[in-house]
Amino acid sequence: MKKVIGARLLTKQDAAQVSNAGMQNSDSTEVDMVNASQDTFQTEVIEKSRSAPVLVDFWAPWCGPCRMLGPLLEKLEQEHQGKWQLVKVNTDEEPALAGAYNVSGIPHCVLFSGGEPVDQFTGALPEHMLQEFLSRHIKDENVLKLELLASSDPIAAVRQILEMPSIDQGLSPVLWNGVKEMLRQGNTDDLKEALEAISSADLVNEKSALLNVLSEEPSPEEVQQLGKLFGSEKEIRDVLDQFMESLERNKGKQEKDRLIASFHLLGQSHPLVAEYRKKMATILF
Repeated sequence: MKKVIGARLLTKQDAAQVSNAGMQNSDSTEVDMVNASQDTFQTEVIEKSRSAPVLVDFWAPWCGPCRMLGPLLEKLEQEHQGKWQLVKVNTDEEPALAGAYNVSGIPHCVLFSGGEPVDQFTGALPEHMLQEFLSRHIKDENVLKLELLASSDPIAAVRQILEMPSIDQGLSPVLWNGVKEMLRQGNTDDLKEALEAISSADLVNEKSALLNVLSEEPSPEEVQQLGKLFGSEKEIRDVLDQFMESLERNKGKQEKDRLIASFHLLGQSHPLVAEYRKKMATILF
């Protein structure tokens, strides 16, 4: 199961969004809500998740955030029209089920797919965060088609996405794969637009760092250098060494931005990032 998204305090704006969604949902046609018990959990959740994802909402009647989140989840379930199902578990009535899935705080939601728990979060998340959570697992036909195209021609997939009137958060990974291919090729035609269309919070650092580099209008050859960061260790070292030499000669914003972008592209856990961050600090300080 993926790592829990920690509970967090809602901003006033987030709280209003969740609350308004609940009020709007109370005026709409009520749908039959599935409540699972220990006796029905196998049938309602495990078995049904083999044909479509099932999101289990662990809640309790006395929990204020639960009462805020519940109507919003119901609204999203209706909007997705059968692509996933919401099942509720009252933790007061089913403490054994809550214990089985390590529920230590509520509301706590666990997504099941293929008979197994695959992801989870804790807290009354606002709608945009719920949409991003769901988009990682629940995809419509258009997204699947674009993912298939991206496997053979990632740049063509990006161009199709950019022609869409609105871009779903679930397409951010497809856009990011296209961005990486553009960097490899030194293709700057749609690079900035593709980056700006990425809305996933998981890619915010990479997006921001690359947009800073693009604001300095690098040449296609300079863009292609960044693309080599997705290659072998030797290629990565060669690029970072070139950027370091450039920084030693001219300690300017452009040189710093290229190195910072390189670190974000590699990921902070990459072993070379710590090594070259030290070298960068030595040059600058």
